[in-house]
Amino acid sequence: MRFPEAGNSHGIQSLWGEYASKASAALRRFLTLLFIGVIFASFAGYAGALFRLSVVWANDFRHLHPGLLFLLPVGGWIIASLYKRYKTDTRNAFDVMTESVQTGKPIPSAASPLIWVSTFISHLFGASAGCEGASLMIGGGIGSTAGRLFHLNKEDSELIVLCGMAAAFAPLLGTPIAAAVFVVELTRTFSRSRLLMATISSLVAYAAVQPLGLPPIRFALTVPEYSLTLVVGVALIALVGLVCAEALRRGIDAVTVWRQKSERPVATIVFGAILIVAITFQLGTYDYNGLGVDVIARAFHGQADATAFFWKLALTVIAMGVGFKGGQIVPAFFIGSTLGCTLAGVVGLDPAVGAAVGMIAVFSGVVRCPFAALVMSIEIFGPASLPIFILACGAEQLVIRNSECGIKN
Repeated sequence: MRFPEAGNSHGIQSLWGEYASKASAALRRFLTLLFIGVIFASFAGYAGALFRLSVVWANDFRHLHPGLLFLLPVGGWIIASLYKRYKTDTRNAFDVMTESVQTGKPIPSAASPLIWVSTFISHLFGASAGCEGASLMIGGGIGSTAGRLFHLNKEDSELIVLCGMAAAFAPLLGTPIAAAVFVVELTRTFSRSRLLMATISSLVAYAAVQPLGLPPIRFALTVPEYSLTLVVGVALIALVGLVCAEALRRGIDAVTVWRQKSERPVATIVFGAILIVAITFQLGTYDYNGLGVDVIARAFHGQADATAFFWKLALTVIAMGVGFKGGQIVPAFFIGSTLGCTLAGVVGLDPAVGAAVGMIAVFSGVVRCPFAALVMSIEIFGPASLPIFILACGAEQLVIRNSECGIKN
């Protein structure tokens, strides 16, 4: 940079004018994005809240009418036919949203309502699935619409999509800070400005939906005194949880590849639905259909079947792989909490502590977002329990990093 010579008042004024112009332009851009982000965050927040209510209603209605499970093949046929009719991307919602944020690729207008309807159908008829993936696409779709409506450039459109994702995810679990960290970490697009905007959008959305009275997910956890037993037990549960997380990831990917190669999406999803119905009746319980939040709650009271994590994992792999919609996070919570509850007795920990560690460990392993997992642990269990979750996520990351290095070498 060339500085004006001393006494050259005209040069100083010119330089000051240039700086003032750039600062004014940057401020206008920030305020414009903030206005758009706040307005559409409220829309996305309400969309996420209403989506959560619809999924909860679908699960409650199925519990009252368990015979709906027999219609799961029909539900699968409807979902596959809708995606075929509208020629919409059938990939994992995480992958679709990450691509949109990283490249600025717009989200088709039909994607958000389509995944909403498909997730509702999946839960109504008993597919084992979550709902967070769908909420990210719903919020991202609203953000993408805002970008087109206000003619934003590529960089700003990506930012608004990210804000929409965080806003729709916030009321789903009642974790607004974790929602912001999660979408930034998931899409691998970290910057201070993006994290700030995502956090503001998430908090605004969460505040906007408070009149709806949606209860956040919270568990009271008594942190035990630190000892070698606690450290070893937490690490072991986290590592076994990582194995389950990897099995869930790879299993869904493998079944998805098989579905795509078959080139018969309708037949594939109907076959998967029939298989889910058959396994459910063989097991003699509906615990593994839909969300399974009641099973998660029981795990924190020391009540979990020793094989519950395996059957939830298997049915989620089938459901998500053949084309049912929803997400993997709530199933990860189910798998982790029941696994942790089961292993707690083996390693000498309280079942609630084991369930909590397993829940966060499997979540972190599935989405590969350890920082979001730690923030989520604070919001769900309170800050006093953070050290044990740092230990759990740290043990996982050591294994993940070493395995990735081994593969590269």
